[in-house]
Amino acid sequence: SKGCISSDDQRALTIAKEKTRRLAVGYEVPIIWREGEPDLINNQQMAKNRFQSLLRRFQTQPELERDYEAAMQKNLDQGYASRIQDPVDVNTSWPITECTRARNYASCLTPPQPSREAIAWASDIEAMFSRFRLAAEDTKYFCFLWRDKKSAETMICKMERLPFGASCSPFVAIHAIQRIAEDAGIEGKIATAVRERFYVDDYLSSAATVAEAVQEASAVKNMLANADLNLQRWISNSSEFMRSLSNNVKPHSN
Repeated sequence: SKGCISSDDQRALTIAKEKTRRLAVGYEVPIIWREGEPDLINNQQMAKNRFQSLLRRFQTQPELERDYEAAMQKNLDQGYASRIQDPVDVNTSWPITECTRARNYASCLTPPQPSREAIAWASDIEAMFSRFRLAAEDTKYFCFLWRDKKSAETMICKMERLPFGASCSPFVAIHAIQRIAEDAGIEGKIATAVRERFYVDDYLSSAATVAEAVQEASAVKNMLANADLNLQRWISNSSEFMRSLSNNVKPHSN
């Protein structure tokens, strides 16, 4: 609501509007910093110490090591993170990120109200944050250490996608979803659904009839698919809706 938007929140909204942009595939989004150049501490030695501690844990917890290896390989294979080939490119500061109060603006958004129509459904966006490309100037603030298992070499990587741990990420993602609808020229009931039926990555809605439900849900799913976002894990109180939906949506390709 407008009453809970402070000057900081308005600034965050302006930055999101100006720096969220469509790419050939998907969308690029900004990290919203406090005003001015980020003034972050040099935590390089802390990062090294914590990484060495993690490696020691791997020696006694092989399952933990396998989980980390699988998750990190997925990040690299999917392009969510990348290795920095030339360490000279890394600033001597290994920053701990600090976002602006945009997260407070996100908290002003209210979750969808309980469904009141006869046909109800829910879905969520698969790996939502990881589908949004991070602006190039922000990736340098999300460096981390990992190892090349074959050579045992410690390598420096950076996030290429909107990080889960940044406090402004929910706000940035919510704004991007609404921007996608705007860019797609979505109007009427579908536009209202995008504004009012999403809570971060969850989509919950209802309609009076199966036909209306399928029309809305398929339009929203196809709109997001065109922006490299996949609505998944559909549930509904109507088996007819579930059958009809599968025939009215485009397949999502990673």
